[in-house]
Amino acid sequence: MQVLEVVKSEAEVLEVLIAAVLELGFEYCAFGVRWPLPVIRPAVSMISNYPESWRQRYLERNYLACDPTVAHGLTSQTALVWSDQVFAAAPALWDDARDHGLRVGVAQSSYNARGVAGLLTVSRSHEQLGEAELREHAAHLWWLSQAALDAMSRVAPQSGRVEADICLTAREVEVLRWSADGKTASDIAEIIQITERTVGFHINNALLKLGTANKTAGVIKAALLRLL
Repeated sequence: MQVLEVVKSEAEVLEVLIAAVLELGFEYCAFGVRWPLPVIRPAVSMISNYPESWRQRYLERNYLACDPTVAHGLTSQTALVWSDQVFAAAPALWDDARDHGLRVGVAQSSYNARGVAGLLTVSRSHEQLGEAELREHAAHLWWLSQAALDAMSRVAPQSGRVEADICLTAREVEVLRWSADGKTASDIAEIIQITERTVGFHINNALLKLGTANKTAGVIKAALLRLL
């Protein structure tokens, strides 16, 4: 959406999303972002107009850890409609959501080239979501999710962790890829026909750009940022 291209804060992103989902016939929306860093515990951002009581409940019960829509969104861009079957492994979450008026919903994921994942969820308290309605809104929901991810990647405080300005040369990428395959500097030198010292030069330059202390950390970070 063109409006999302000019927003300057998370609050403005949410304002645009609310207006858009209301037009689609939904009462509530949430947009979550999973950043690729830190490696051990990736940062998560969340904006929504859900009832405050539900937001608190979701955090207190750590429902993020067992939410099947989140798990689905990390591996698929297919829209997922809420149902008893979807929440079969998380009955407490499903019961709590419905108790807070969130009975009908659909989740649509999005990704970008730097390993950032987004999940747009739209919901309402009534009127089941039929196949015809889902087909009608599917393309719009996909585009809205992607546009929201692009916007959040610009304005969210955590977006700086992605370090989008990192630019590795073709040779730096090549030596890191071979390193990821377990090749030593000597192996890489022989494979790409350069000196071992030159291999080390390219690896060190890549590590400086990535801000990592060693080759293993550099390879992991570059992979998470989809630079390899």
